[in-house]
Amino acid sequence: DKLLASEREKLHELQRLTQEMYTFGEDAAEEVKYLEGQVRLNDHALGDTREMVQELERSLADKEKKSKEDAETQAAYWEQAVAEQEQEFQNKLFLAEDAEERAKRTIEEKNHAICWQQQQIDELDDKITSQKNKINQLDDTVASQQNQIASQQRQIADQQAKLDELDAVDMIQLD
Repeated sequence: DKLLASEREKLHELQRLTQEMYTFGEDAAEEVKYLEGQVRLNDHALGDTREMVQELERSLADKEKKSKEDAETQAAYWEQAVAEQEQEFQNKLFLAEDAEERAKRTIEEKNHAICWQQQQIDELDDKITSQKNKINQLDDTVASQQNQIASQQRQIADQQAKLDELDAVDMIQLD
């Protein structure tokens, strides 16, 4: 019974750890969703930047009529701004992809740990089943032995009755 209780305690502990691993995996999945949202925001910002570039190009064409020098200066400024925006976007995208990769690795590691814990639980279940089978076998053996004892007691009672009957016959013959 102590061994069975100990095995049950181990089983409960493994189940608790498994639940913690599932919770951690869900948290990591939420982090991946957040980072994907950031990537979408950055994509949107890049689209806005491209729209700004297009708007500036139209403006540049208009200003080219007025002053070629002013237009070239403006274009250089905006090209610099776009290059900076694109670089910032690339940096954010790299960070988001890196975080996503780390989250995937973490989830994979946690899944391996969950599988290992499930194997431990399965092994404990097998041990408990084996112990229950042994207990059932012992119960069957005890019942069989009790039946044999009862049978032997009946045989003894039958033999005692025959002896008593023979004694009675002997007593009659002696009289």
